Amino acid sequence: MQRRHISRLMNAPPDAGVIRGRPPDRFVDVPHQGTILDVPHDDDLYIQLLGDFRVRTGVRDIVESDWPLRRARNLVKLLALAPGYRSHREQLMELLWPEQGQEAAANNLHKALHTARHVLEPHRPNKAQSRYLQLQGDLVALRAPGTVRIDVEEFQNLAELARVSNEPDDYEKALSMYSGDLLPQDAYEDWAILSRERLKHLRLEVLLQLAQLLEQREELVDAIETLRQILEIDRAHEEAHGRLMVLLARTGRRQLALREYMQLQSALEEELGAEPDPAIQKLFRDIQANRLPSTSSGHSLPVQVPTSSMREIPQPVVIGREQEVAELCKHLNALEEGVGNLVILQGETGTGKTYLLAQIAQYAARKGIMTLAGSGADGESHSVYRQLVSALGSYADSSGSPSRSAQEAAELARMLTSMSSSTLGRWNSDATNLGESPPDAAVVDFFRKVSLATPALLIFDDLQLGDEESLRVVETLTNIVDEAALLIVVTVQPPESGGYNQILGLLQAFTSQTVSLLSLHPLGYSETVSLVTQVLGAPADRSALELIHSLSGGLPHFARETAVALAGRGGLQLVEGQWVLRPDMPPGVDRDTLRRPPRAQGTQILLSGDRVFKRPGILTPE
Repeated sequence: MQRRHISRLMNAPPDAGVIRGRPPDRFVDVPHQGTILDVPHDDDLYIQLLGDFRVRTGVRDIVESDWPLRRARNLVKLLALAPGYRSHREQLMELLWPEQGQEAAANNLHKALHTARHVLEPHRPNKAQSRYLQLQGDLVALRAPGTVRIDVEEFQNLAELARVSNEPDDYEKALSMYSGDLLPQDAYEDWAILSRERLKHLRLEVLLQLAQLLEQREELVDAIETLRQILEIDRAHEEAHGRLMVLLARTGRRQLALREYMQLQSALEEELGAEPDPAIQKLFRDIQANRLPSTSSGHSLPVQVPTSSMREIPQPVVIGREQEVAELCKHLNALEEGVGNLVILQGETGTGKTYLLAQIAQYAARKGIMTLAGSGADGESHSVYRQLVSALGSYADSSGSPSRSAQEAAELARMLTSMSSSTLGRWNSDATNLGESPPDAAVVDFFRKVSLATPALLIFDDLQLGDEESLRVVETLTNIVDEAALLIVVTVQPPESGGYNQILGLLQAFTSQTVSLLSLHPLGYSETVSLVTQVLGAPADRSALELIHSLSGGLPHFARETAVALAGRGGLQLVEGQWVLRPDMPPGVDRDTLRRPPRAQGTQILLSGDRVFKRPGILTPE
């Protein structure tokens, strides 16, 4: 079965004659260039996806229980969410019957279409064309003789109208459209998850914009109430907490403002393992010190509150790797649009490949991208399958809800774990179910399916150490990066005997896209200076920096290691806010010496984040 990502197949524009509108008892009535009708018409089709699922054909209501087949109603839901209300038949087959072959899935699609048409038009003659569900070549389309009206689309249109008009009434009208989360009865359907989260985010954005507008108009009571609505939805929403702290302080409720900070601190720790933004921490200290004027002062507050989870997530900062970070973030942005790719990150040991990808993985996860990055056990032979088992297991364990993708990730991890090395070498192409199919086929099917619902990032480390079976799964996965929202990033070390060039050629042969090759080089002296300052928390003098740069060879991993070891063993001392090399530093210090454990009389080192706190001592030669 040919498969494509949903955002790349369902991109046909809506028909010019289709007008978006709403029935009067469900949709708000606002002027919108005459596109919203005031009264229902027998030829109109209305679909409600927010909260309870409901369809209206003219004046006839169809509720969830009226559908005899779950897949028939899900077919209508998928089409209602699709651009232009139409989707490729194979896309629908993949989403509704992912476990079935093409022939069986095609038969089921035909049955679901027949059932859905009968529900929508129970009195339609047998051979008459459906007014609402039509086949247009390989596309299945949702149509109506009159207008097709979807509440999700109306909510999005009204939210945009409010943003442009900046009127409180328009914001209220948009929010009144949001009668519940998208299809809560389909909470575990992978195809609904991404759209549901995006609509939740849009609702929060509308509430936040309304709160800001009310604050500007000095309608502080209503602004506070609106901010509290945000926190009922997302209790870790930093911007809402910050704005609420400001407003409570302005209205003389200083203790409530301080309590709000404590609630934010608790929510961030529990949900994200993070601390409040530095700007909010400063705001907390200002309120503690009673440095914010109250409303009676008549002045607006020049308070900088960081944006919330709705903000543009800042790209990671990795010293000396700005170009590579930008390139990887460009691939992640393309991934969110449904475009996958293969990226090879090359660099010798110590160039910071693992550190860079750890930062990228965290950034991707914060953007809502499904991120899998596993590692093989220390001391064991490298295997992409071992890394994959680790990544799948971690994803399944950390999933916030028992979604189908999390369950299938756990199942696939168990299957791969149970297979012996000899079993991994057998590729039985005749097997059909997950337990009997070849491992590479099972892995590909899993990533093809999840990438239909959400973009996915898959990271493999030190691919040059993988065996033939390890390479097989990567080769096979590259078959789908052209058609799925899957970004594969692998790391390799530079070739010594031509093996790397063979890997690169092999991978390039399996994808029609150009493989993106990023090479990490040693840092320059100025970049080492920035890195050492970051690691030690204070600048170092030139002699110390030159020694660290020389010992590390400009490799960031070893530069960090060398700086920490020198400070920890007393080779560096902090003098008036600057790390300086001790004058009695013994000659002949090398990197291996610094790696050895210090003697008992040497310095103990205490690490806190990237800062190093040193107890006095002196480097003792071994």
